[in-house]
Amino acid sequence: MSNVERQMQAMLTLLEEDRRRQCDALIADAQARARRVVRQAQRDARARMRAAFAAERQRLDEQIKAAAARLQTERRLSEQQRLAQLLQLAWQMLPEALLERWQDPGRRKTWMAQAIDSAQRLLPHEMWTLQVAPGWPAEERDQALQSVARCLGTMPACSELAELQAGLLIIAGGNRLDATLGGLLADRAAIEARLLDYLERQP
Repeated sequence: MSNVERQMQAMLTLLEEDRRRQCDALIADAQARARRVVRQAQRDARARMRAAFAAERQRLDEQIKAAAARLQTERRLSEQQRLAQLLQLAWQMLPEALLERWQDPGRRKTWMAQAIDSAQRLLPHEMWTLQVAPGWPAEERDQALQSVARCLGTMPACSELAELQAGLLIIAGGNRLDATLGGLLADRAAIEARLLDYLERQP
């Protein structure tokens, strides 16, 4: 082989090695870029998955909160309806219960004594007029009138009114203390408020 041929062969070898190095560098760079692209794609996918999971958790949390709020509202409405029904039932039963109390000697005596005691504290100590419902025995009436007379210094007037179902009305001047059945039930709002307070405190 001549010198020229050897030089040509050496040059070709150098060119081939340079080409191989360039190809290897290009391949390595392409592989590195591909790995970076894959890693970025994986990071993006994980980020999208986390965002999707977070959105789903938030959606579920909101649904749970909304369901809990609806349940609480339904329970509150149900309790209000139950109390309203109990109030209505209690209000219907009150007149009969008071009439039974009036017909019971011991309870009637307590009723009248409490009414007279309240009148002695609230009404002026002048001439009283007592209007009573039928059914107040003479012995009880006389004892009560004597008690009032000792307090006032004079015997009060007393009359029986058939239109009164139970209890008594005490009049002193322009003042009245109404302890009749109708008088005791006159302030429905106040009575229902007390009944509601009682019902809400029951277990």
